[in-house]
Parts: sequence; structure tokens; C-alpha cells
Amino acid sequence: MLPLRKRDIIAGEETGREKGGGGVLIMVRDNMLMAWQKQWE
Repeated sequence: MLPLRKRDIIAGEETGREKGGGGVLIMVRDNMLMAWQKQWE
């Protein structure tokens, strides 16, 4: 389940870039990845 969520986040970043409005989405993704890393520490 976790790898699937990570893949969704990455796919969302690509979609945001295509639309040209991915700035906020990338910020959200980075926050999620940081929260992820804390879970695994």
C-alpha cells in the first residue's frame, strides 16, 4: 500500500507539470515525503 501511495504522489507531480500549475502540488508532495522519511527513521 505504501509504494502505491508514493507512485500516486510522483504521478501527481508529473500531471501538475504538464498543466503548468504544479508548484503547490510539488510542495505538498515534498511535505508528504518528509513525513514519510520520519516514519521510517
